[in-house]
Amino acid sequence: MTSARAPFGLAAAGAAGLLALACAALLAGRDAPVAAFAAAAVVLAVPAGLVVARAVAPAATVCAGLALSVFSGQFDQIGLPIGPDRVLLVAGVAAALVREVTAEQRRVRPTWLHAALAGLLAYAGLSAVWSGTLLANEPFFALLDYFGVVPFALFALAPAIFPGPRERAMLAGTLAAVGLYLGVVALLETTGPAALIVPGYIADPSVGIHFGRARGPFVEAAGNGLGLFICGVAAAVALGGRPRRPGLAAAALVLCGLGVIFTLTRQVWLAAALGALAALLTRPVLRRWALPTGVLAVAGVAAVLMVVPGFSGKAQDRFASTRPVWDRLNSNAAALRMAAERPLTGFGFYRFAAESGPYYRLAPDRALTTVGRAHNVFLGQAAELGMLMVLAWLACLGAALARALPRRGPPDLDRWRTGLVAVAVGWLVVANFTPMGYAFAHSALWLWTGLCWSRT
Repeated sequence: MTSARAPFGLAAAGAAGLLALACAALLAGRDAPVAAFAAAAVVLAVPAGLVVARAVAPAATVCAGLALSVFSGQFDQIGLPIGPDRVLLVAGVAAALVREVTAEQRRVRPTWLHAALAGLLAYAGLSAVWSGTLLANEPFFALLDYFGVVPFALFALAPAIFPGPRERAMLAGTLAAVGLYLGVVALLETTGPAALIVPGYIADPSVGIHFGRARGPFVEAAGNGLGLFICGVAAAVALGGRPRRPGLAAAALVLCGLGVIFTLTRQVWLAAALGALAALLTRPVLRRWALPTGVLAVAGVAAVLMVVPGFSGKAQDRFASTRPVWDRLNSNAAALRMAAERPLTGFGFYRFAAESGPYYRLAPDRALTTVGRAHNVFLGQAAELGMLMVLAWLACLGAALARALPRRGPPDLDRWRTGLVAVAVGWLVVANFTPMGYAFAHSALWLWTGLCWSRT
C-alpha cells in the first residue's frame, strides 16, 4: 500500500462512518434499533471490506470493538443511538474477510466445524422467524451477540485477524487495559468516591441490577465479574510476554482480582477459582505455583474483608442469601419441563420469558420469587431451541476447544492456550448460573478459541 492511498482510505472510511452514524441516528430516533444497526453495519461494511482492509489492520478495529463491548446494551445511557462496538466488530470481520479472500496464502482453513456453526446459526434464525422474534430488539441482538453471529465470525477469522505475535500482543494489551478500567471502577464502586465513576450511569441505582456491588459498565455483577476474570487472564498472558510496561499489566491483574471479589457474586468466585486452578494444573511448568497462588488468593480475600469498611458484612449476607438459589432452581425446573414437552423444536428462539410462566411450580422447600428468566444458558437454549440443538452447540464448543488446546503453533500461543483453559472453565461455570447476556464474554471466549487455531 502506498503512502498516498492510506490517507485516502482513512478519509473514505471516515466519510462512510459518518454516513452510517447519520442513518443509524435517524432510524434510532424513530425507535427502530434493529434497522439502525443494520444501516450502520451495511453502510460501514462496504468501506471496511474495500477500503479499511487496505488502510487499517483488522486487529485494531476488532480490539476497539471488543473493548467497547463492555458497554453493550447501555450505549443509550451515554447518548449514543447505536452500539459502536457492533459496528466496529462487523467492520473488522469484513476487512479480515476481504484480506483473507485476496491473500496469496490463506490462514483460515474451513472445516466441518465452521459448517456446523453456520448450520446452528441458520437453525436459530429460522426458529426466530417461526416464533416471530427475529426483528424484535432484544432477540435480534441476542442472535447477533450471544448465540451468536459475531462470536462465531470472530472464531472463524481469528487466525486472519491476529496473524502474528504483534497482533496478538495488541489483543492482550487491549484486554489488560479494559481490565484496568473495570478494576478501577469496581474499586470505586466499593470504596468510593462514586463521583469519579465514568460513565455516570454505573453509579445510578435506577439503571440495571445489583446496585451496591461491583457491577461495572455491565450494570450486572455476574457479567462484570466474568469480564474482570477474562481481562485478568489476558493481563497474565501479557505479563508472560514480557511487555515494555509490565507495571500496567501487573496492576490490571491485581485490580481484576480485587474486582472479582468486589462483585460479591458466588458463581464468579467459583468460576475464578476453578478457572485459575485448571490453568495452573494443565501446564506442567505452572503446577508448582498452584499452592502459592491459592495461599496468596486466600490472603488477599482475608485482607479485603479486614480492610474495606463494611465489606465483611456484605460478604456474609451474600453467603447467607437463599433467594438467588431458589430463583435458579425454579427456573431450571421450568426449563426442563419445557424441554421435555418440546424436545425437538423447543418453543422458539428467545421465547422463554413469554412461554415459561405455566411451567413454573411452587416447590415445598422453597419460595417462588420470580418467573420468566432462565438462569442457565444451556437449559434456556434447550427450552427455546430443543435438546438436539443445545447438544449440537455444546459439541461444537467442545470440538473447538479440543482442537485449540493441544494444537501446535508459535511459542507465544502457549500462553494463550493456558489462558484459554482458565477462560473456558470460568465461562462454563458462570453459564450454569446466569442467563449470560454479555456480548463481551461470548465474543472473548470464541475469539480466544479461534486465536489458538493459528499456525503462525
